[in-house]
Amino acid sequence: MNFVALDFETANYKHTSICQIGIVVFEDGEIVDKLSLLVKPTPNYFENLHISIHGIKPEKVKDKPTFDEYWSKILQYFENKEIVAHNASFDLSALRHTLQYFNIPFPKTTYHCSMQLSKRILKGLINYQLPTVCKHYNIDIEHHDALNDAIAAGKIIVNLCKDEQVTSIQELTTKLNFRPGKLFDNDYLPFSGKSERKSNWSHKILYDNILPQTAEFNDEHPFYEKYIVFTGALSNLSRVDAMQMVVNSGGFIKPDSLTQKTNYLVVGNYDFKQYGDGYKSTKLQKAEQYIQKSLDIEVISENDFFKMVHS
Repeated sequence: MNFVALDFETANYKHTSICQIGIVVFEDGEIVDKLSLLVKPTPNYFENLHISIHGIKPEKVKDKPTFDEYWSKILQYFENKEIVAHNASFDLSALRHTLQYFNIPFPKTTYHCSMQLSKRILKGLINYQLPTVCKHYNIDIEHHDALNDAIAAGKIIVNLCKDEQVTSIQELTTKLNFRPGKLFDNDYLPFSGKSERKSNWSHKILYDNILPQTAEFNDEHPFYEKYIVFTGALSNLSRVDAMQMVVNSGGFIKPDSLTQKTNYLVVGNYDFKQYGDGYKSTKLQKAEQYIQKSLDIEVISENDFFKMVHS
């Protein structure tokens, strides 16, 4: 069970703004090497929302190397390696865009998503965000520290392999009918289910006048062809702006009430904290009922939504 677990934290909404790298090497299911690096982001500015998520401030990275200056040091962890990340579409998108920005050739890499694999195996969880899956497996985590998140993603894979009685990440991905993601020759294939269907996005009814601002969608995006419903006040932008982000990602916001079609219920930060303390709105109660019926729905926080929508 040999692979490299990876996590990036970013400073702002740009894919190239990596500000922390976490890398953990697993051999035979055990950690044999780990690396945590602070990075001066490109572009070099921090959004308050991102600081609130990971706690990294500009003064922490002002004298640190940029990503390209680290690359010769970390290439060994990518070239011809099996990579694991939780919500791999986010981390591998950050990697691709950053390498392209610095005109660095892509390494030959195969990658796997512990979030998608967890969702296929662990039925009935409230969502499949890193802390939730870690809680299921009793894995300690300091969330949104790149090194700790990488360690957690790797331990999740080890546990999933044990649950499925396989001895490698390749066997796990194949058994669960996923296609591994790949980087090669400045191109890539996304990590995805082999039975993915062609998009019928254009035939869906949209919410009022919120229309996509693009004609091209990334079928690797976690919200692509998913139904998203919001509940509670959002802290960082209006609900209309959040809905616009969803449709720009190829997701659906109609119907805006919770139904058995809903894939993600996004809860505003204040209500999500109250939810953790036991508060449950009507939508949250209904979502839990759907989860108990093994429907494909997750409850995620506003902060998780922002990280996923910018994948």
